Amino acid sequence: MYQSVDDRPETTVAILPKNRGLATAAADAFGASSPCADTRRAFARGEDIPMLASELARRGRGVVAYTGCDLLEEWLAAGNRLDPRLDTVIIPWNDPAARFGKPALCAIAPRDYTLPERGIVRAAYCARYPTLAQQYLATLATAERSIEPIAIGGTVENALAYGMADLMIDIVLTGGTIDAMDLEIVEVIFRSDLAMLVTR
Repeated sequence: MYQSVDDRPETTVAILPKNRGLATAAADAFGASSPCADTRRAFARGEDIPMLASELARRGRGVVAYTGCDLLEEWLAAGNRLDPRLDTVIIPWNDPAARFGKPALCAIAPRDYTLPERGIVRAAYCARYPTLAQQYLATLATAERSIEPIAIGGTVENALAYGMADLMIDIVLTGGTIDAMDLEIVEVIFRSDLAMLVTR
């Protein structure tokens, strides 16, 4: 019979991400950490894990949770704080197939694109990163140039492909998609490792 994480408060809760690429890295790290036998696994979106880990730690539960440093940084940048019972351990993400060796949040534009000196620049961004994206876009705005942000929940590159945006902000792993679409990386905003949140 299924038990919620509150049924056995003495059990450590291991929260693993469901996000595709992140899930593989987290599963490897979780297996390598040799968790105690009395650990209950739970699964959540990586962007929700900092909040869930903090709430469980606040309730006095043992927690070991994995998410991307990018998602943790986004959550913190939005004004949230981890419960003081949690420590953050950074696990290097070394992927030889990745363009930067790890996932990277990047500003991307059509090849040879130049920001106009004045007018409106439409910027699509992955909806998982509203705060990091807005912080970066604020650096592009001037008295003569305004930025129109567009949150995209799915395939962000479609905003460029269909002329909805002038540039975009999204995670780059291998970079194969942007190469195929003749796009280029304008700037790397954040390189992401794996973050383990664990109760003391």
